[in-house]
Amino acid sequence: AMIGRGGRHYFVTPWRGHSIVGTADFPHEGSPDQLQFSEQEIAGFFDEICVALPGADLRFESVQHVFGGLQPADPRCTDNGAHVAKSPRLIDHERDLKWKGLISCVGIKYTACRWLAERAVDLVCSKLGYRKAPCRTARIPLLGGDIKSRECFEETVRRNAPDVLDDNGLRHMKKSYGTQVIKLFNMIDKEPDLATHIRGSVEVTRAEVIHAVRHEAAATLADVVLRRTDLGTLGRPARDTLEDAAGCMGRELGWSPERIESEVSQVEALYHIVFR
Repeated sequence: AMIGRGGRHYFVTPWRGHSIVGTADFPHEGSPDQLQFSEQEIAGFFDEICVALPGADLRFESVQHVFGGLQPADPRCTDNGAHVAKSPRLIDHERDLKWKGLISCVGIKYTACRWLAERAVDLVCSKLGYRKAPCRTARIPLLGGDIKSRECFEETVRRNAPDVLDDNGLRHMKKSYGTQVIKLFNMIDKEPDLATHIRGSVEVTRAEVIHAVRHEAAATLADVVLRRTDLGTLGRPARDTLEDAAGCMGRELGWSPERIESEVSQVEALYHIVFR
């Protein structure tokens, strides 16, 4: 659902048995690593949603997780307070700084990244005197997204799915990895124990943790929990969930018990606000 209220728009979308509700903008000053949200900011946004959706009978204690990121402010509006930039910017510094060969890209959202990359590459090629080749980005699927037929994909999954993988793990895995799911199937065929779920999760398996290390450059537990799997995207994972995931990584990467404990503590510290 898309809800409009004055100059604001909100969205509510179902996701993994819950709803994602967004969005709100708050000014941030300081290091990106210091980004966090106060309970007062979250409560204020929650009140706005309750006004927009009075029939939903929402309760603040039902909030499971809050996530966000940084967007650049529009430098042309700094005199009137911070305003979020509305579109990506490609800056040729030969024009403003007289620095030949320096180009800056200021992105806004992932949805515009390919468009911005196409413009940036075209500008670079033009400056280097290269003949512009047709851009292929609109025809190249994202990793795992090369599904030409849903029926054929489902048949391939059915035919190759390991017997030791349960229905929840299979359903989650194919939605998360698309055609790349065959890589995880091959891992499980060689190491059946990888079909076991991470403790406390009914979806994420050990195979996903190991895949993140071997094929997705995951180097820390935070990489796996927040950026490679869904272990941490429905709220703060239980400590035994983090310990189990860290143990899997540790066996793969040769971590000491002290390193495993440190990784778990670092992830727990990232969840600044706990709703209970």
